[in-house]
Amino acid sequence: MANKHSINFSTHVAAGLLCAGMISSVAQADEGSEPELLETMSMLQTMTHKSSLAIDHKNSGLLDFYAHELEEYIEKAESIESSDGKPIGQLVKGMLAPKFKAFKSAAEGSDWKSISSSFDSMIDSCNSCHQATGYNFINIKRTDKNPYMQSFESDN
Repeated sequence: MANKHSINFSTHVAAGLLCAGMISSVAQADEGSEPELLETMSMLQTMTHKSSLAIDHKNSGLLDFYAHELEEYIEKAESIESSDGKPIGQLVKGMLAPKFKAFKSAAEGSDWKSISSSFDSMIDSCNSCHQATGYNFINIKRTDKNPYMQSFESDN
């Protein structure tokens, strides 16, 4: 009986390794290809929400970290040439990127009211883009709800 369990365990381990190898191959094949719009926008929304919570708690360390992550996902969104006939990259460059730049500049200071205001302006640009592309049913709003298993309190 112990031998039967050993075979089953070995079979499961081998199957798991095979699946991991297949997933790795698919991930490597996608490297260098255009990022997926939904995945990129989902990560933008996550980083935006986490930035918002960092602002609400006046946590400059976390804000700096998430602003950097936001910038990376904005760059990914800029590289999406089009989706459903909409010039996503062009819209991101023209609408979101300038507002992010203003937010990032404000975030380098310590005026939390200015940081929050420029952040809200950035979110407004997201919603303006959604309206311009016919996706006005996607409406981004700030919330102070924390769905993450993470504290956004500042140590300072």
